[in-house]
Amino acid sequence: MDLTASDKMMLWAMSERFRVESMSCTDAVGYLSKMIGVSRKTAGKSIQRLVDADIIWIVEEGENRRARRRLEARKYFRKHFLLVGLSHELGEG
Repeated sequence: MDLTASDKMMLWAMSERFRVESMSCTDAVGYLSKMIGVSRKTAGKSIQRLVDADIIWIVEEGENRRARRRLEARKYFRKHFLLVGLSHELGEG
Protein backbone atom coordinates (compact mmCIF):
# COMPACT_ATOMS: atom_id res chain seq x y z
CA MET A 1 0.00 0.00 0.00
CA ASP A 2 1.02 3.60 -0.50
CA LEU A 3 1.21 4.60 3.14
CA THR A 4 3.88 6.87 4.56
CA ALA A 5 5.83 6.09 7.71
CA SER A 6 3.67 8.54 9.69
CA ASP A 7 0.51 6.81 8.37
CA LYS A 8 1.79 3.46 9.62
CA MET A 9 2.79 4.95 12.96
CA MET A 10 -0.67 6.53 13.31
CA LEU A 11 -2.29 3.17 12.61
CA TRP A 12 -0.02 1.60 15.24
CA ALA A 13 -0.94 4.32 17.78
CA MET A 14 -4.65 3.75 17.15
CA SER A 15 -4.17 0.00 17.51
CA GLU A 16 -2.23 0.51 20.73
CA ARG A 17 -4.96 2.75 22.21
CA PHE A 18 -7.84 0.53 20.96
CA ARG A 19 -10.53 -0.04 23.59
CA VAL A 20 -12.48 -3.30 23.55
CA GLU A 21 -15.44 -1.71 25.38
CA SER A 22 -16.15 0.67 22.49
CA MET A 23 -14.35 -1.35 19.78
CA SER A 24 -12.60 1.87 18.77
CA CYS A 25 -9.90 4.39 19.59
CA THR A 26 -11.37 7.55 21.13
CA ASP A 27 -8.17 9.50 21.76
CA ALA A 28 -7.75 13.06 20.53
CA VAL A 29 -5.72 13.71 17.40
CA GLY A 30 -3.36 15.90 19.46
CA TYR A 31 -2.69 13.03 21.86
CA LEU A 32 -2.06 10.56 19.02
CA SER A 33 0.29 13.04 17.32
CA LYS A 34 2.34 13.43 20.52
CA MET A 35 2.39 9.67 20.92
CA ILE A 36 4.12 9.18 17.55
CA GLY A 37 6.15 12.40 17.58
CA VAL A 38 4.61 14.34 14.67
CA SER A 39 2.75 17.62 14.42
CA ARG A 40 -1.02 17.69 14.71
CA LYS A 41 -1.22 18.76 11.06
CA THR A 42 0.83 15.73 9.95
CA ALA A 43 -1.31 13.49 12.15
CA GLY A 44 -4.47 14.87 10.55
CA LYS A 45 -3.10 14.20 7.08
CA SER A 46 -2.16 10.65 8.09
CA ILE A 47 -5.65 10.05 9.46
CA GLN A 48 -7.16 11.37 6.22
CA ARG A 49 -4.98 9.03 4.12
CA LEU A 50 -6.03 6.07 6.32
CA VAL A 51 -9.70 7.04 5.85
CA ASP A 52 -9.23 7.41 2.08
CA ALA A 53 -7.59 3.97 1.96
CA ASP A 54 -10.61 2.57 3.89
CA ILE A 55 -8.39 1.31 6.70
CA ILE A 56 -10.16 3.32 9.41
CA TRP A 57 -13.56 4.98 9.75
CA ILE A 58 -14.37 8.11 11.72
CA VAL A 59 -17.70 7.93 13.54
CA GLU A 60 -19.30 10.73 15.53
CA GLU A 61 -20.61 9.72 18.94
CA GLY A 62 -24.00 10.86 20.10
CA GLU A 63 -27.69 10.44 19.60
CA ASN A 64 -27.38 10.79 15.83
CA ARG A 65 -24.31 8.69 15.08
CA ARG A 66 -22.84 9.39 11.70
CA ALA A 67 -19.76 8.46 9.76
CA ARG A 68 -17.43 11.21 8.64
CA ARG A 69 -15.17 11.22 5.61
CA ARG A 70 -12.81 13.82 7.09
CA LEU A 71 -11.91 15.77 10.18
CA GLU A 72 -12.88 19.43 10.02
CA ALA A 73 -10.50 22.08 11.34
CA ARG A 74 -11.52 23.66 14.64
CA LYS A 75 -14.71 21.64 14.93
CA TYR A 76 -14.88 19.52 18.05
CA PHE A 77 -17.00 16.40 18.27
CA ARG A 78 -16.63 13.18 20.22
CA LYS A 79 -15.20 10.77 17.69
CA HIS A 80 -14.35 7.11 17.43
CA PHE A 81 -11.69 5.78 15.10
CA LEU A 82 -12.81 2.33 13.99
CA LEU A 83 -10.27 -0.10 12.56
CA VAL A 84 -12.07 -1.63 9.59
CA GLY A 85 -12.61 -5.37 10.00
CA LEU A 86 -11.00 -5.68 13.44
CA SER A 87 -14.22 -6.27 15.39
CA HIS A 88 -15.14 -9.04 12.94
CA GLU A 89 -11.75 -10.67 13.44
CA LEU A 90 -12.00 -10.41 17.23
CA GLY A 91 -15.49 -11.94 17.11
CA GLU A 92 -14.23 -14.92 15.09
CA GLY A 93 -11.65 -15.93 17.74
